[in-house]
Amino acid sequence: ENPAPVVVAAGLGQPHELPAAGPPVPAPDAMIPLTREEMTALLRFTGWDEAVIEEALYVASKESGYKPGSIGNTCAFWCLGLFQLDEGTWPRFCHMSREELLTAIAGARCAWLTYQYDLSVGQPPWWQWQWYYWERIRTQ
Repeated sequence: ENPAPVVVAAGLGQPHELPAAGPPVPAPDAMIPLTREEMTALLRFTGWDEAVIEEALYVASKESGYKPGSIGNTCAFWCLGLFQLDEGTWPRFCHMSREELLTAIAGARCAWLTYQYDLSVGQPPWWQWQWYYWERIRTQ
């Protein structure tokens, strides 16, 4: 029996197993979009700094339309949740399953940890969301 393939997460130096084939299946209610007010409350609840909540709302609206169970295919593996986090890196970093990223609280919390990680290693704000990082640069 062969062990599961192992890769090193981009920039994290943490070996981990490759994600399972195919996307996870979100709970049906995870596809109901949150309102802007619900998203704001969620971001505050999960520890987001007040100074970046407006930007986080913008990013989540573009990434998932505020649908916690959103799944995209533009990441190295699957992009998951409110902030479309790459399942090849961030679930393990956040100590969560890929299914947990499809829930509002876990997804928002992991996105905040991802944002903080980038800052802690000298990356600019929003580095994991490259489209927004470059949009900010062009408009400043």
